[in-house]
Amino acid sequence: NNRILVTDKGFSVVKILETFDNNGVADAFNAPTGIFANGENIYVADSKNGRIVMFKRDTFELVRVFEKPDVSLLGESFNYVPARLAVDKAGRIYVIAEGINQGLLCLDEEGEFTSFLGAPQVVPNFIDIIWRKIATEAQRKQMESYVPTEYDSVQIDKYGFLYVTSQTSEKIPVGKINSNGKNVLIKLRENAEYGDKAYLKKLGEATYMPRFADVALADNDVYYTLDSQTGRIFGYSEDGYMLYAFGITGSQKGTFRSPSAIEYMDGKLLVADRSKGNITVLSKTAFGAKVHKALELYNSGKYDEAESLWKEVGLDASGYTLSIIGLAKIDMQKGLYRQAMKRLKPIREHYLYTLAFSNWRDNFIRDNFIWLLLAGAAIIVVFILVRKYVFNLQSIKKVKESWIYKGFKYGNYVMFHPFDGFWDLKWEKRGNTGSATLIVALFFFLYGLRAQFSGYVVTKTVSEEVNALYNITLMFLPLLFYVIANWCFTTLMDGKGTLTDIYIATAYALKPYVLFSIPLFILSHVLTDQEASFYQFADVVCLIWILALLFVGLMVTHDYSLPKTVLSVILILIGICLIIFILLLLVHIVQDVYQFVYNSYRELSFRFY
Repeated sequence: NNRILVTDKGFSVVKILETFDNNGVADAFNAPTGIFANGENIYVADSKNGRIVMFKRDTFELVRVFEKPDVSLLGESFNYVPARLAVDKAGRIYVIAEGINQGLLCLDEEGEFTSFLGAPQVVPNFIDIIWRKIATEAQRKQMESYVPTEYDSVQIDKYGFLYVTSQTSEKIPVGKINSNGKNVLIKLRENAEYGDKAYLKKLGEATYMPRFADVALADNDVYYTLDSQTGRIFGYSEDGYMLYAFGITGSQKGTFRSPSAIEYMDGKLLVADRSKGNITVLSKTAFGAKVHKALELYNSGKYDEAESLWKEVGLDASGYTLSIIGLAKIDMQKGLYRQAMKRLKPIREHYLYTLAFSNWRDNFIRDNFIWLLLAGAAIIVVFILVRKYVFNLQSIKKVKESWIYKGFKYGNYVMFHPFDGFWDLKWEKRGNTGSATLIVALFFFLYGLRAQFSGYVVTKTVSEEVNALYNITLMFLPLLFYVIANWCFTTLMDGKGTLTDIYIATAYALKPYVLFSIPLFILSHVLTDQEASFYQFADVVCLIWILALLFVGLMVTHDYSLPKTVLSVILILIGICLIIFILLLLVHIVQDVYQFVYNSYRELSFRFY
């Protein structure tokens, strides 16, 4: 209707602003879409007129009109359509303009353009990058350009940070822009998912993408986002935790049809619905009020009061993770890191758990440094004495002289001298099936041990959620298929190795994992999240080492050249796929036969009963 309705806090209309005096001339709006008010002035984005109009807040008198700014980067012919805006304490204006995807237009207090701010980054698809490299010039021109997406709303908080939303960006559906244009919104996880996306992905509805039309800023740095697609409102704390979600599309009271804007005022949420033509006012429930109060007490440093309130919240809603997180954060402030870890691990809160573990580990080392040194020295002395005594025992000497032990120990030589080592395994019979089986057994035992009981900080998995036998089976089958496919194809390609030789060579290639698993297992319980890259690097090196040994073992065992070995690897991979296909086909046939027999039995039993 090209007008602005001004109401009091009871939502009674006190002013309808349609026309105004512009230097003695009657003027009016043309499709105004954005409005911002501070203590003194009201700023209106008069979209179709291509301008920003500023009024006195108390008298609604025109102060000035900010016409189209001069933006040299866009040229003189660009179409200026301001849609949303925010103004900081210094009078600088931040404008979202239609068709401009370089970010927010920053205007000084005189309305002059100064810079763009916070352009959303777009990361192109890897395949598209490769295709652009090989495409012709004509094809490249037809391809869609990688340009940043546009923002849809902007709000400014008391510290001068700009909150923005974008309905077309998966990467930044909501952001917090600082004065340098960087998004500093805390997400806790690098690939954090907003809205209902994480929940819906578990239900198999991975196509959902939140369309945040607007953002509202509440007390204690809590912010709310409005999803125009689902009519849902999501409340987030300043450190990135979702507090709650509510709302839905519909025609009933309290639901939305086309929600377009949201605002927070005096503890209430105001939601504008463009289709219904109304504003829905939502007040806090007792539960929501407790959550906000607990956040306020925590931010004020009143940890004891916040703790009691978070416990009340936990009683009101059993399993509410934010109450557990709130209590854990208070434990961390009090230095009770071990207690915080016990709270956080069951709810899978990895980020805070790593902080608590890091502080607990540092404190433990600092408080027990002397005792740790003495314990380490004692362990070394005891190990040397026990080793000297045990190794002199006749039973141990017999074990060391056994062919299984000698073969197992020879695996260390194979690790560092693969060509000579695998040659001796094949032709000098330095290995044997007994030691190979011992290596394989240790490999699967250590693999299951690490999968089930490795440190939560490094692996991000809880032992209760891991089925070690299932993981071992998933590792056993590929190795079994590799040995079978290796034997099948190398037999046809004049390979010199028998099935026993292939089994022994494959087993000895697993020795690096056996050797390094125990140190890595111990490190997983010691390293912090910042140090986990060392653990992951060692794990990758171990994997590459095993693959390299498998390759060399294949080459030496069958006396192949390098090109023939590469061809054999390709054929073996194809063979593994064929084995899997045949097994799946066999399972399908068995299921069909079972169903046929079972259905025949049921039919006969019904007929002759």
